[in-house]
Amino acid sequence: MADTKTYVSYDQIHELCQQTAKDILEKFRPDLIIAIGGGGFIPARMLRTFLKREGAKNIPIQAIGLSLYEDMNVAGHEEDMIGKEVVRTQWLDFSSLHGTNLVGKRVLIVDEVDDTRTTLHYAVRELQKDVTEQAKKLGVADETKFGIFVVHNKNKEKRAELPEELMKERYFAGEHVGDAWICYPWEAMEIRDHTKKADAQAAAAAAAPPAPAAAPAQDEGFVKRECTLTRDTNETKIKVALSLDGGNLPSFDGAANTEHATQVTGAQSISVNTGIGFLDHMYHALAKHGGWSLFIEAHGDIHIDDHHTAEDTALALGAAFKKALGPIKGVRRFGSGFAPLDEALSRAVVDLSNRPYCVSDLNLRREKVGALSCEMIPHVLESFALAAGVTMHVDCLRGENDHHRIESAFKALAVAIKEAISRTGGNDVPSTKGVLS
Repeated sequence: MADTKTYVSYDQIHELCQQTAKDILEKFRPDLIIAIGGGGFIPARMLRTFLKREGAKNIPIQAIGLSLYEDMNVAGHEEDMIGKEVVRTQWLDFSSLHGTNLVGKRVLIVDEVDDTRTTLHYAVRELQKDVTEQAKKLGVADETKFGIFVVHNKNKEKRAELPEELMKERYFAGEHVGDAWICYPWEAMEIRDHTKKADAQAAAAAAAPPAPAAAPAQDEGFVKRECTLTRDTNETKIKVALSLDGGNLPSFDGAANTEHATQVTGAQSISVNTGIGFLDHMYHALAKHGGWSLFIEAHGDIHIDDHHTAEDTALALGAAFKKALGPIKGVRRFGSGFAPLDEALSRAVVDLSNRPYCVSDLNLRREKVGALSCEMIPHVLESFALAAGVTMHVDCLRGENDHHRIESAFKALAVAIKEAISRTGGNDVPSTKGVLS
C-alpha cells in the first residue's frame, strides 16, 4: 500500500456522481440501488438525485453490510488493513412476501472504492444466488441485471473478477485513480480540516504539469478492433468505418447525410446512408445491437434499381468486419441469438469459421419494404457472410408483418455476432485444427 493519502471532499464526490449519472442513465437505467455499507450509502443517495427521471418515483435504495477491512489496532496505523475474507454484517430480507424482490430488476450496486474487487465480487455472486433462488420459487425466468458504480476505481491488480458482460456494459466508475489510500469525508474526525486538505490537493493537482490520464483497467493486450475501407466500382462508391468494440470511429472526411439512421451516444457512433432507407434502418439495427460503431456512405446506381447498392454495401461491410476482427483468436467463435419484434420472432446462429456460408429463411411475402426489394434481403445476408468469412443461419420463426420479420432477423443476427466476437480473455485459436484460415 502506498504511503501517500488522497483526501476527497463531499463536493468532489457529488460532482463525480453527477458526471457519471449521465452514462448510467444512457446505458443501464437502474430501478433499484443496493449500497454496500456506509461507504456506499452516501454516494448512492447522491447518485439517486441525478438518476431521477421527470415524472418517475425515486429509485429505492437498499443496503447490505460487508466487512473486508479489519482494524488492526496497531499504534501509528490509523487506517484499516485489507482483510482476506468478506464477512456479512447486514443482508437483504428475502424471507417474507413483503421482503425484497430482485427478480427481473436492473440492480445497481454502489460502493465507495473498487480496491481489490473482492467485496464487489462477493456482493454480485451472493445476490445472484439469491435471485436465482427467488426466481425458482416464483416459477419465472431470471432476467435480473446487475450493474456497479464506484466513486473510485484503483488501477491495480485485482484479487477477484466480475462477469465479463458486467465489466464491459454495466461497470461505472466516477474516477480511475492510482493505488493511494483514499480518505473519504465520512471517515473524518474534523470535517473542515479534511475538506481543506482535499481542496489543497485538488488545487496542487490542477497547477501541476499535465500527466497521462489513468485509463480504465483493460485486459492485457487489448486492441480496439476497427478499420476503414472503400469500395469503388462503376456501379457503386462506398465508404465504411467500423469499430467492433464501439466508441469513436476512424473517420473519413464528411459525414453521412441522414437522420433516421444516425445515433451517437457515449458508447457508440452510428451513421448510415446508402440511399435506400429501409436498408439504412437494417444496418443501423445490426450495428446498434451488435455493439458496433459504424459509418456507411454509399452512392450507387439506384436510378436503375436497388440491387447493386444493396449487394455492394453488404460486401463492403462484410470485408470491413473481417479486416477489423483480424485473426480469429481469443474470441468465442460461435454465437446465437433470438430477437422478437411484436408478433415476429427470429433466430440467428453464426460461426466465425472462415468458411463463408449463409442459409436464410425469412418467408417474406411482399415485393418491397420501402425502397428495398424483399428478394434482396437474403442476398444481402449472403453477401455479408461471403465477405466476412462467417457461417450464418438466419430464420424467422413466425410473424405476419414483413417489416417486423426482417428487422427481428437483423437484430437476432446482431445478438449472435456480438456473442461470437466477444473476447475470452485468452489468445488461443478456437478450433481443434489450431487454425481458422
